[in-house]
Amino acid sequence: MKKIISLIIVCTIIISGMFIYGKSDKKDLLEDNNGPIIAAVIDGKASTTFPTTNKYTATVECTRNGIKQDVGAKATWNGTKWVVSFNDISAGNVRCNATFITKVPTFSETILANNEVKTPITTPGAAVSTAEEALLASAEDNSGTSYYFRGAVTNNYVEFANKCWRIVRV
Repeated sequence: MKKIISLIIVCTIIISGMFIYGKSDKKDLLEDNNGPIIAAVIDGKASTTFPTTNKYTATVECTRNGIKQDVGAKATWNGTKWVVSFNDISAGNVRCNATFITKVPTFSETILANNEVKTPITTPGAAVSTAEEALLASAEDNSGTSYYFRGAVTNNYVEFANKCWRIVRV
């Protein structure tokens, strides 16, 4: 009798285990009706919100059950906030990481951010700049728009490689 009870208990445990294993295997087929889960990472740190400026480059990577998914996800700045969009999410359980990394401005972006572009008082190429004329001006050339310092400018120095350089044109 003890052998029969032991056998029934073992069979019950095996059948329960198979039932539980079978249920967990079908977990992948469940759909999340709330849409994808999105996590924000800003400069390597988890965040509960997206950045509030466009001074970042953004990438979005999505996975389903740990496998990378190509769902056409991207983050774009719409002028006031970051928006994440997807092309193809056909089933649930999608998790996405929206990664934002602070943009490092280029040299010319830094110059333009710190100087106002003005129109020269004298005509470039026809008249010498005056002592009062100290500005950043622009001109069209074969590569697009170039910016140059004209006149008695005092803020166009850069120290690099233990040398002092004067910025003339960017």
